[in-house]
Amino acid sequence: MRQLRTLTALAATASLALAAAPGAFAKTSGVGNSNGTPNLNLCLSQIKCTYFNTKNGKPTDVIKRTGTVTDWSVNAGSVSGFVRLRILRPIGGGSYKFVRSSAVHTVTLIGRNTFTAHIPVRAGDVLALGNDTSGIYMTQANFGTNIRYFEPSLKDGASGMPNQVAPGARLLISAHVKS
Repeated sequence: MRQLRTLTALAATASLALAAAPGAFAKTSGVGNSNGTPNLNLCLSQIKCTYFNTKNGKPTDVIKRTGTVTDWSVNAGSVSGFVRLRILRPIGGGSYKFVRSSAVHTVTLIGRNTFTAHIPVRAGDVLALGNDTSGIYMTQANFGTNIRYFEPSLKDGASGMPNQVAPGARLLISAHVKS
């Protein structure tokens, strides 16, 4: 009888350990780079745009593993702007599908503004920034680094090709993805 209780207790402990294991093996990784001095803006006059970074024509802020964006940051040189994280999915031929977006947030600080999120993403998705207020969230960059953008922005579920490019510029955005 005593041996049966010991085996039962061991089985219960093992079950609890296995139930907790998925969280213990979760990995958080960073995507993008919000470091730099914000000193540029695009889409003047309150035009709603969505921007993403490229290098030599390819997106740079690409999600490496399927998971959930838990927070994201934009580095700002202006305040009171309205921003939201946009998730784009490449669909071929230079086109992207607008998969989902965060809530709209107000930029309150000069420098890095970080917002919590719970946005499901897939490996290969691209970070983008929706800017509704002509905020200063970009900086100059090396040759080959560009910001491609949609002017005006598209709604979630829509697809298209970016219709504008800002050569030698970089969007100051980053995120953490838990997989």
